[in-house]
Amino acid sequence: MRSMSRTLRAFTRLVWGGLPLLLLLSCSESEPERFPRPDFSAPELPGGELVVAEIDGEQITAAQVWHKLKIQFPKWEQEGPGMAQQAPQILQQLITERCFANYGDDVGLSQDPSLLQGWFFSREFILCNLTVDRQVYARTKPTDEEIRAFWEENKERYVIPPRVWWHHILVATEAEAWDFRQRVISGEDFESLAQQFSLDTLSVARGGKMPPMTDRYECGPLLGTLPEFGKAIMGMQEKELSKPMRTKHGWHIVQADYRRNQRPRELEEMREQIIEKLASRRQLHLYNDVLDSLKIAYKVHTHDDALEEFYYLQMDDEMLFDGAQRSSEPEKKVGHYEQILKRFPESPHQPEALFMIGFVCAEELGDSLRASESFRAFLDQYPDHEMARSARLMIDELN
Repeated sequence: MRSMSRTLRAFTRLVWGGLPLLLLLSCSESEPERFPRPDFSAPELPGGELVVAEIDGEQITAAQVWHKLKIQFPKWEQEGPGMAQQAPQILQQLITERCFANYGDDVGLSQDPSLLQGWFFSREFILCNLTVDRQVYARTKPTDEEIRAFWEENKERYVIPPRVWWHHILVATEAEAWDFRQRVISGEDFESLAQQFSLDTLSVARGGKMPPMTDRYECGPLLGTLPEFGKAIMGMQEKELSKPMRTKHGWHIVQADYRRNQRPRELEEMREQIIEKLASRRQLHLYNDVLDSLKIAYKVHTHDDALEEFYYLQMDDEMLFDGAQRSSEPEKKVGHYEQILKRFPESPHQPEALFMIGFVCAEELGDSLRASESFRAFLDQYPDHEMARSARLMIDELN
């Protein structure tokens, strides 16, 4: 059990908004029962037993930090030096959360309804995800035979595309391009010439070095996409020096530095991607099947009428009337108007709501009986209303 006097001393001089604040903690003789601590040991983790912090006498080990990382930050690196480099940041978050959680315990917030409600929904959310992972998705992992069969059927799609790494010098005229080509052949350094004379301002500092050319024929932000130029470069061999080539930007001399030819990928290179693809195809189908079965087993029944009533109860008469006018669904229009009649007997929209129920039933729903009843009720209640004549005409048409 933690010492309450230490907590009191720690907060006696707490500054809140720049002003000292004496926190008077009303404490019972015994603290409220805390959430039980799970087992955070990890024998398989090197150094997991190392104590990396202490909070009010409770030791925090590297293994506990690792567990927090795994559970709450699954997209972060989970093993090796990269994981360990993240540990200080995770530890600081753990310390912050624990300090405020301990303080919440001390001031009695562990019994606050909001916390209990949060625990309930959080437990269901976490338990749902854990169950889906262990009991549903775990059954969707393909076998080695299925992986190989998929690979054999689709391996033509899994290829490493060709690429050419290249430098270029861009000049204004063909004569200049031939001149620079000859200077390179004579032994001058290509990159030095590009730095001094190339008109491609974005590649000058790199000696004319460009992004690798692919079958998309994208030649960098200044040159853009140049299909014919790109095709010519893709056809070059390593260390080849091109003849002058013209584009809308000028004349180019290209030096192909390195070429990677297209080749098929090996099965092992694509295994994880194939597993994910095959599993994802099954997961949604199996998830829906299992969920449908569970709804039957646990006798799930949704009260749609109650949900609709709940929706209407959030609106006053003005909101209901506006909603009816904006709605494109006849039944929803009628539902809004009926709520006005039912819940707001003093509303100025009562006459219009009653009339519009008849109008929508007649013109949009084709329900003559219901429309006539609504118009007759309107005339009984509002015989002198400005819309009374329209109501009588509608009744005559419906009969």
